[in-house]
Amino acid sequence: MWTRSSSYRTGSAWITADRNLWPHRSVIALVGQTFHPVPFVYILQCRDGTLYTGIAKDVIKRLKMHRSGKGAKYTATRLPVELVWQFEVPTWSDAMREERRIKRLTRKQKLQLFTS
Repeated sequence: MWTRSSSYRTGSAWITADRNLWPHRSVIALVGQTFHPVPFVYILQCRDGTLYTGIAKDVIKRLKMHRSGKGAKYTATRLPVELVWQFEVPTWSDAMREERRIKRLTRKQKLQLFTS
């Protein structure tokens, strides 16, 4: 497993960022506090070939929810689903912004995200 660490100063506190580069788990830790997962934007491909875009802190856990039929009404009726793309973003507001941007893309543009 390969990891990268860095420290930087924000205001009066030193922040240590440890990013585990596994595709399904990344964390940013404040010194002396608990770990906080960073959000991901993800795309699922449903049984009927349609694409579903969402955001989650833990993509694997969220995928399990979708597969059990409890993730979203849209995917519950289109099981099984497969994770085809995920992208780490630094904050929830960035995740929501990226999710909206991707949802506005055409199907062809979405497919280009994970086929190129």
